[in-house]
Amino acid sequence: MYILLLLLAATFLISIFTTNWPVKFYHHYLLKQLAELLGAIPEKNGLLSSSVYSQINTIYRDKELKIRFVEASVDSIKEHSGLEIRMYINVSAQGVLECYPMRKGKHEWGDFKRFLTGDPGLDRQWFILTNEPVAAGVIWDSCRFPDLLRYPGLEKLLINQNELIVQFKYYYWSAEKVKQFIDQLVHVC
Repeated sequence: MYILLLLLAATFLISIFTTNWPVKFYHHYLLKQLAELLGAIPEKNGLLSSSVYSQINTIYRDKELKIRFVEASVDSIKEHSGLEIRMYINVSAQGVLECYPMRKGKHEWGDFKRFLTGDPGLDRQWFILTNEPVAAGVIWDSCRFPDLLRYPGLEKLLINQNELIVQFKYYYWSAEKVKQFIDQLVHVC
C-alpha cells in the first residue's frame, strides 16, 4: 500500500512539473474574468500538455484580438510563462519591428539592424530591430508605440504588416488592468 501511495504521489508531482496544469487552470480562470469584461467567451484550446490551454478570440472596438497565456513547461524553449495579446492590423509598410528590453541582450543579425526612434530614453531602454529601416520609420511614425513600451512587465513587442504582438513576462495585473491596457492598445494603430 505504501508503494502504491508513493507511486501515485510521484505521478501527481511529475504531471504538475511536466504539464504545469495548476497554472493553466488558474490562467483559464483569469481569462474567464477578462472575457466577461470584453463580452467574449474563452475557448479551451488543446490538451493540458500544450503550451496554450485556453485563449480569447474576440473583436473589440473594431479590432480583432487574440489573448492567451503561453505556458513554459519543463521542456519548453520559452524561459517563462506570460500573457500574449495579438491584435490584427493593416499597416501599409512591409517591414517588421521587434522591440526587446535592453536587458535581454539582443543584437543585430542577418538582415535585421537596429532601429533608432530618436527618443533617447526609449533608445536606452529598448533594442528595436528591423529588416526594413524605411518601412520601420513609417510604421513607427504611424502608430503610438512609446506609450506601450512604458508598461511594466512588457517583454516583447513585435509588429509586421498583419499583426501587433505584445508579450508580458509575468501576469500580475487584474482583469480590469488588462482591459485598460487593451483599451490603449486598440488606439495605437
